[in-house]
Amino acid sequence: MAGAAVFHVLNKIAASLAGKALDTISSELVKEVSALLAIKNSMKQIESEFAVMQAYISQVNAHDSPNKPLVAWLEQVKNVAFEVEDIIDEYTYLVGEENVSGFRNSLKKKCRHLKNIAAWHGIADQLKQVETRLVKLTTMRDRYGISVRETASDFAALRQRRAFDIPYLSHEDEIVGNDEETKKLIEWLTDGKEARAVISISGMGGLGKTTLANNIFKNPTVKRHFNWSVWISVSQSYRVEDLLRRILTHNTGKNEEILNGIDTMDRIELAEKVQIYLREKKTRIAAYGLALCRRRKRGICSARKRSRGSRRKRCPQHLKDWAEKIVDKCRGLPLAVVAIGSLLSYREQQEQEWKSFYDQLSWQLTNNPELNWVASILNLSFNDLPGYLKNCFLYCSLFPEDYLIRRKWLIRLWTAEGFIEERGPETTMEEVADGYVKELVHRSMLQVERGKIRNRVQRSRATMLREQARRVSVHKGGLTSQPNANLRQLRSFILFDEELPSSSIENASSSFKLLRVLCLRHAKMEQIPDAVFNLFNLHYLDLRCTKVKSIPKSLGKLQNLQTLDLSMTRVEKLPREVVTLTKLRHLFVVCFYDYNCRTFDSFSAVSVPHDICRLEGLQTLLNIEADKFLMQNIGSLTSLLVGLPENDARARRVGVVASDKDELLCLDGVHPLPSLQKLYLKGRLDEDEAPTVFANFGRLRDLRLAWSGLQTDPLHSFSHMSSLVDLHLYRVYEGQRLSFRAGWFPRLKNLFLADMAQVSVIDIEDGAMKSLYQLQLIGLSSLTATPAGVVYLQSLQAMYLIDMPQEFIRRLETSDRSKVQHIPNVYWRSALYRTLTEVWTV
Repeated sequence: MAGAAVFHVLNKIAASLAGKALDTISSELVKEVSALLAIKNSMKQIESEFAVMQAYISQVNAHDSPNKPLVAWLEQVKNVAFEVEDIIDEYTYLVGEENVSGFRNSLKKKCRHLKNIAAWHGIADQLKQVETRLVKLTTMRDRYGISVRETASDFAALRQRRAFDIPYLSHEDEIVGNDEETKKLIEWLTDGKEARAVISISGMGGLGKTTLANNIFKNPTVKRHFNWSVWISVSQSYRVEDLLRRILTHNTGKNEEILNGIDTMDRIELAEKVQIYLREKKTRIAAYGLALCRRRKRGICSARKRSRGSRRKRCPQHLKDWAEKIVDKCRGLPLAVVAIGSLLSYREQQEQEWKSFYDQLSWQLTNNPELNWVASILNLSFNDLPGYLKNCFLYCSLFPEDYLIRRKWLIRLWTAEGFIEERGPETTMEEVADGYVKELVHRSMLQVERGKIRNRVQRSRATMLREQARRVSVHKGGLTSQPNANLRQLRSFILFDEELPSSSIENASSSFKLLRVLCLRHAKMEQIPDAVFNLFNLHYLDLRCTKVKSIPKSLGKLQNLQTLDLSMTRVEKLPREVVTLTKLRHLFVVCFYDYNCRTFDSFSAVSVPHDICRLEGLQTLLNIEADKFLMQNIGSLTSLLVGLPENDARARRVGVVASDKDELLCLDGVHPLPSLQKLYLKGRLDEDEAPTVFANFGRLRDLRLAWSGLQTDPLHSFSHMSSLVDLHLYRVYEGQRLSFRAGWFPRLKNLFLADMAQVSVIDIEDGAMKSLYQLQLIGLSSLTATPAGVVYLQSLQAMYLIDMPQEFIRRLETSDRSKVQHIPNVYWRSALYRTLTEVWTV
């Protein structure tokens, strides 16, 4: 952990020195406090010392774990690193306090200066003491001859190169060694018996129960045997009510009859509802947190082969003996095999390399009195992580077990915490963080499901939190109602307890001081505690899904804020002070009422000052009320793109909503946004402007248009968007024919066409949308037949038909059936019958 702590502190020192914070303090204070003049010099000296220490520590690997003097010395380095982090954060806090707009009154300002003089002197003295301690640590290392071992090969650089060679979020690994169990389970599930049955897969942790269950659940033979299925995650702490609600919401679409009132039902009512819904259905429910696996000596070489991308099925002969010995040490635990296979994937295919690995593995396992095999292997995987990944990995322990974490959310949290290193103006920190996610996934340290990260990091592994916690998350009943002095040192506070009273939140916030991340999603609060706006170090403020109604002017005091998330709140207007937050990178403001977006007032956008466009660092801006002035100036968000490479990543996501459905969105003044990836426009578009404007968005991955009122086919206007993955068109076109030409939208995965009442013909040429995965046709009242070109969409896996004409459905089940027989899943739902009906499943 010393390397991780040093890496983190170096990032903070660099940020403090680059921020020119001292230059913003009044000249009067600088004259009065001479100690300020020494602060920068001390920081630079400490930065130099830590940079050398980091290079030294980077040579330490799992081979050095028996080196007790080295371990003790590294512990001292870690303690000094944490001490420096405290000093730097106190320094940042004082700078923020000196520069808040609330203290512009000269008398108050002088009083504040006088009060802080002692604090500035204290920081200068502490930095000097740290310099002395670092010198002593170097002397101590030399005195006791502490050193790291010379390793046989430099596999660290090789590991880093290969970490990014694999595709991101790859498919499930090949499973070996479970053939017998797999065959037996499939037979049990498809034996044709109508009686309900429960099949349990049991065994100790790490045997591969979840992997086996997941493999069976996705098996095509099993899928065809059931007309309804659901996969449920059951963690160690769970509520039956939550499981029943998830069963009801899965595969029922937005069935109002089924879902009505389930949020307030008790356990008995929910059970009855599930019983009614599943009656007469052939159903399978897979609940995991629940294989019987034997030892397979193919395991290590198979794991290694997958990581390398090899297509060979056999382990190299000269490595086979060592592979079998290593697998024997794993005692048949697939979890241990996967962890070791990941480590071996970075080693050369040399017998000496594998022998060396086996030797140190044996020491680990034989010296563990309780023979905790899985923990030993996972520790090796963790210790092998570079410092910049250890902090990020351990941060996942703040989330509940089995929690699905949105990747971009996790990236923003890591960035706010200062875990991400700067790599020059050509690359954003978010892009660097995305690389961290890929590497952790590749190392099997993180598990990905449906594009999200499944948390498998145990809370007990959060050694980064130290004895006095620096980063905490609050689950059920985890926070007292009294102010707590220990909260003063917190850097992250993430709330998962939706029932926590607002009084407890207010009391806790009064104890914070050095907080960088404050996440209060779903909290029971209507007003933001005043103390929050005195958190001058705050980088991330998340109030999503709360009942907060207004944001005070004191928001302008949070000058370090990078992310402000007000999605699903009741905030209708942002104060003018938001434009002073020059470090803001992500701004989310929206409130949904209709998730189908089939009414114009499905959500309300938020009024923002016109000069929001001054925030040139904004990458995300969702969703703001638009008027002509704002639309003409929104392009200035990318004024810094001039002279920078084309892959510069600013203005990644933009959403603009007209004040009412008759207002015209004036786009003629919008400058090119070459790096934009997601665009949402709701409101009328000028017929002549649209093609010109869309020509500026060549890299879009997600385009959503609504209520555009166009009279000509709009598809040609964005047919050049070869990177488009999601295309949503709601009430966009008032003509009769939509045409998808050959070669258009080669990467499109999801297509939604909704409520275009005049559309009666959809042309799909062979070669169009060749990667389409999901198609939704919603409320196309004039479309009475399945488009003939659907037969060309051979990659299509699901087709949803909602509120389509009865003639369309009748023909689909008779004469048009041949057009869609290649699609595994076809569903339809009418306005009269709200149940999402499965036409068939292949």
